Parts: sequence; C-alpha cells; structure tokens
Amino acid sequence: MPLNIGAGNWPIPPTGVAFLTESVAPWRCSAFLRVVVDGGAQLSMPVESAAPLLAALSELVASAMADEEVSR
Repeated sequence: MPLNIGAGNWPIPPTGVAFLTESVAPWRCSAFLRVVVDGGAQLSMPVESAAPLLAALSELVASAMADEEVSR
C-alpha cells in the first residue's frame, strides 16, 4: 500500500510503503506489518501488535478531525 505522508513534514520523507510479510516455513509464522519510508526509515511489528496501535491511531485522528469541524 503506497503511503503519501505529505510534503512539509520534514524530516519525514513524503512517501513510503506499507506491506505485510510472513516467513516461509513448513509451520505457521506470524505476519508482520512493515512500513518503509523514502530514505530508508523502517518500522516492523507483528500484526497482533499493529492492530490495537492502528485502532488507537484511528481514534486519535478521528478526534482531531471532529475538533477541526467544531472549530469551523
């Protein structure tokens, strides 16, 4: 999934990619969410950890958007 982080967010590069990976083995392996941004910065975490983090971030962003609507 391509990520457009947006211009003007220095020092974070404006683009990146998020993807899921899983080891190839004869047994079940955990899937990992990986995020790589231009310039080589990387984040890697098990999907079990990523799910609650992404849910919390979604709530945080929704709250900020609601606050912006109220202030208009």
